[in-house]
Amino acid sequence: MAARIAQRMRAALARRESAGTLRTTTFADAPLIDFASNDYLGIARDAAVAEAHLVEELRRHATEPRANGSTGSRLLSGACGAHDDFEAWLAQFHGREGALLFGSGYAANAAALATLPQPGDLVLFDELSHNSSRFGLARGRQAASAAFAHNDAAAAARALAEFREKAGPGPSALVAVEAVYSMDGDEAPLAALADACLADGNACLVVDEAHATGLLGPGGRGACAALDAGSRAAVLAQVHTFGKAVGCHGAAVLGDATTREYLANYARPFIYATAPPPAASRLARRCYGAFLGPAGDARRAAVARLVDLFKRELGTRAARLVPSATPIQALLVPGARRVQDAAAAIRDRGFDVRPIRAPTVPAGAERLRVILHAHNTDAEVRGLAAAIRDAVDGEDRLRAA
Repeated sequence: MAARIAQRMRAALARRESAGTLRTTTFADAPLIDFASNDYLGIARDAAVAEAHLVEELRRHATEPRANGSTGSRLLSGACGAHDDFEAWLAQFHGREGALLFGSGYAANAAALATLPQPGDLVLFDELSHNSSRFGLARGRQAASAAFAHNDAAAAARALAEFREKAGPGPSALVAVEAVYSMDGDEAPLAALADACLADGNACLVVDEAHATGLLGPGGRGACAALDAGSRAAVLAQVHTFGKAVGCHGAAVLGDATTREYLANYARPFIYATAPPPAASRLARRCYGAFLGPAGDARRAAVARLVDLFKRELGTRAARLVPSATPIQALLVPGARRVQDAAAAIRDRGFDVRPIRAPTVPAGAERLRVILHAHNTDAEVRGLAAAIRDAVDGEDRLRAA
């Protein structure tokens, strides 16, 4: 029996390899210049942050009863003051009543969308929503889920109106979006979507702030923090993850006190998961501190300047970019083999740029995903742009031959 299952798995992997979409987890030792990670502000590699954290944890180790792990879920033996303190700080920082920690952004996003919709509800989601959203929605209790055209607030409003006409005023509608979309780098029209929810009267937003935390909003508080008070009233919950600009690991769902308590009682990825170690909350709080105040503003300004430099240096090839003002710059190179070959040529020049292929993006929309960071230099950006120009031009010549 096991041999037959293994045979089917090998066949599936062979199909992916033949299509040019096989993924690997191999670590490359080559010292490539980072244009691939989500460490937008350079906090993950900040030696001062790491040293301060290690010094504190070594000091605590003598008295910390669970220095290496939490030993259980938050509802059993895994509760600790470090988690409580960090959640309280997060709620205050992001302007919400409550926060609930999760081990990863995937778990937090999936938990929110599997748990918050109630029977009879509708969930609308952007057609480019992350896999974690879809994973959660597939396990939710809502009456229906429907995608709307990417970043089209008018389409979402029409879908809400159609639902309300059929369902009446009772059922709720949740609109799930991302503040910044991870493969295109563009921003959601949150104000317009909030207006649609408020006009409906019984609809609300669930916003994944994974790629906005630390970058957007006042002091890096995220896109929801940039909304006016009236629009923020439409946001039921927002997910802030720590594995991107924050530079460490983990996530939290934020909302009012009732939403936080409800998730703590009904969200299975929270209830049944071992809690993160106390040190993880202390590290995340320290990493947040690295993007606050003038120092954080300087990091954000550095990234914005490099984004502009990159676009200028690309020249005419910039027309291939998906429109984006964020550090995520996606340059379209359709075809799985073509984009793989282009990425390989760029990596041969010493720059870490990754090809994004189906099924992560639709077939025919393959792209090079370039990430600009505060730790990149002008010379590195110019070198990368030259490598991309050469690689893309080479692929174009091969295609035309």
